[in-house]
Amino acid sequence: MDIKVFKKSAQFIVKRNVSERIARVLATFEPQEGILHLIYCTRGTPASDDFEDCEIACAELIAEFPEIKKAKTQCLSSEEYLLENDKDEVFSSTVGWELR
Repeated sequence: MDIKVFKKSAQFIVKRNVSERIARVLATFEPQEGILHLIYCTRGTPASDDFEDCEIACAELIAEFPEIKKAKTQCLSSEEYLLENDKDEVFSSTVGWELR
């Protein structure tokens, strides 16, 4: 899988599956193991809709990329998650839709 294509697709898919509560979304793919990591960071405590949006985006990414064999999703408040690597960010409500 071409990682640039993955990031662009993740950006497009996530854009359709976020609410105003979402502060940022991170997506990574580990090609050796075929593992997708998708993290939704919310403003405040995540609501059930936030979990649902995260799972929908995950399902769409799996449908788009057959190389994904396993997926791990998280939905947590921005306060709980320290951004370790902003290159994994595919959405930020403060930056907009531009891919980093």
